Amino acid sequence: MRAFASGTSFAFAVFSASSDGEITDVSGEAVGDSYALGFRNEGSGPLLRNVRASGRGANISEGIVNGAGSAARIRGAVIEVAGGASFASGIRNEFSSASISDVTITVDAPSSAFGVTSSFSGTPALRNVTVRVTAGGNGVGVHSDQTRVSVEGSTISADGFSLENAFGAATTSISVGASRLEGAVQPAGGTLRCAASYDQAYAPLGSGCMP
Repeated sequence: MRAFASGTSFAFAVFSASSDGEITDVSGEAVGDSYALGFRNEGSGPLLRNVRASGRGANISEGIVNGAGSAARIRGAVIEVAGGASFASGIRNEFSSASISDVTITVDAPSSAFGVTSSFSGTPALRNVTVRVTAGGNGVGVHSDQTRVSVEGSTISADGFSLENAFGAATTSISVGASRLEGAVQPAGGTLRCAASYDQAYAPLGSGCMP
């Protein structure tokens, strides 16, 4: 099934509100003159299985947004995001403890771009995820702001920071296990933890996610 949306202001391909339902084998594509989003999950815990999300907005582009405390479960997805002169993200979590596995995320934007960004509160979990972000040197693979993010068995690549914590948030953390990080890391005001992980040159990373 293919869901497509276009618009001059906001374009949402699939919007799920307060739903614990299941979305399987669906392609959500959005293009817009301002904001474009493939899937938005608002509250509750929907299951997304084998989906494809595409967002291409002139101002903001996003693949999947989990908002309002959504505990979405994403099991198999291909996410492709392009454009977004102001902001672009593959997956954006807000107040969310989303569970994300077997996902490939590609974000190509001109300035500010994120593979996975999590804010405000929550414990998002990423497993077997491949993230690649290019944004003119400003790309971020995984960003945490007042959240505790875990990453396992994944490859995170960005032309800015592979991992980034927000400044001024001591409760912020990113914990990484058995993963490959391609790009510098920014602990900022939070904590970075790595175990059994390595960089693009296969050099082992220390407990603080640096060689």
